[in-house]
Amino acid sequence: MRDALGVDLDKDVFPLMTGELGFALFMDQDMFEQGQREKAFGGMALLGLHDGAAARPRIDKILGNPAFRLKRNPKGYFTMQAFPGFSINLGVAGNALIATTRVQDFADVGGGVASYADRIDNPGLSRVLTTEDASMVGSFDLSQAATVVYGFMSDEEKVVEAPKDMPSTGPSDYRASMDEAARLRTQMEAQRAELADLRARVRDLGGRWGALGATAHVSDFGVRMDGGAYLAANEKLDVLISDSVRWLSRLDELDDEYNENRYRHRELIRKARKALERDEDGESAN
Repeated sequence: MRDALGVDLDKDVFPLMTGELGFALFMDQDMFEQGQREKAFGGMALLGLHDGAAARPRIDKILGNPAFRLKRNPKGYFTMQAFPGFSINLGVAGNALIATTRVQDFADVGGGVASYADRIDNPGLSRVLTTEDASMVGSFDLSQAATVVYGFMSDEEKVVEAPKDMPSTGPSDYRASMDEAARLRTQMEAQRAELADLRARVRDLGGRWGALGATAHVSDFGVRMDGGAYLAANEKLDVLISDSVRWLSRLDELDDEYNENRYRHRELIRKARKALERDEDGESAN
């Protein structure tokens, strides 16, 4: 760094920092559920500064060095194109140096917008995440995890349609296979509707289970961890467990039934094609 940029990290950079480090992965749930998966995910990393206003000129000078190939935005932060359609923005916000995929984070961090820990309505989790003497604080939102897991699973349940190249009439064994395939498609459409309803229930379960929260306290004697799973407000553990077992087991069972029907449908279409081939071969022989 000293040779390439004329910057001495020990003298010019590290003294600006408090030693605080934070990072977050986040997801836009609406965007994810609307199918814009590649744009739904993002993240942010944060380094604490003793005095953001005083540190800004020095940090801006470093980030503005041509060697980094960053583009300066009129609002003061710098942008790098990680890959097509995905940018990372860097700069000072409040008393922090942040790198984020969301431009709005500069206004939120710099403007003192309430943090996640301040906004949650679970007193136990809030207390854990705002422990002042903790060496490390972390949280994991279970509702977003459920959305991602069962959202990607639903991609496997594409609508099964009748092949467009199959004729409407044919020999009796052909018609029998095609009629059975049509009945299966009707059944699978009902299964897809029930699967969508079950996945919505499971996503709700994630919100009801709340979040995981933990803190680490480092001392001369070692590391002490505090935390656990914190349910959403007014949730009762016995009811939540009962609902989880019922809906997850039904979802697993129905998903297996749906996939079995997809396999049967493919086999019926294959049999129908074979019946057509036999019928055409017979006509050719005559």
